[in-house]
Amino acid sequence: MGSEIYLLGVASVACVVVRDLAVRKVQGLLPSTIVALGAAVAVTLMGWVGTAFQGWQTPTGPEAARVLGAGLFLIVGYLTSVMAMRHGDIGMVAPFRYTSLLWAIALGFLVFGNLPDVWTLVGATIVVSAGLFTLWRERRIRRQKA
Repeated sequence: MGSEIYLLGVASVACVVVRDLAVRKVQGLLPSTIVALGAAVAVTLMGWVGTAFQGWQTPTGPEAARVLGAGLFLIVGYLTSVMAMRHGDIGMVAPFRYTSLLWAIALGFLVFGNLPDVWTLVGATIVVSAGLFTLWRERRIRRQKA
């Protein structure tokens, strides 16, 4: 795989947007736990699809424990994200989700020793700046209406 691997990132963003819009549509029809579990199952299934291209390597005991722990954190993260999207104003909630990018960079360094390249930092700066601008703009609009 060459540059087409980046299309997976674009596809994942599209899936997150669809999930967020669906969360608003099914509000009241499905409990937040079911929506969060559905998202986690979808990610798991897509991970299994990915093994068709990368092959499967059976994890060791400690690796399996870390994967299970990550799965639990994933479900908790999805649950809190779904609840925030359902109960909060999307203009206020969405910018905070951009901080996940900063967490990913920090944890990538702390856990795996990965240092982001200059383009990763440029992209992260653009995304986080857009989120902060949106937050600032929404607050300004609210103050003008009040």
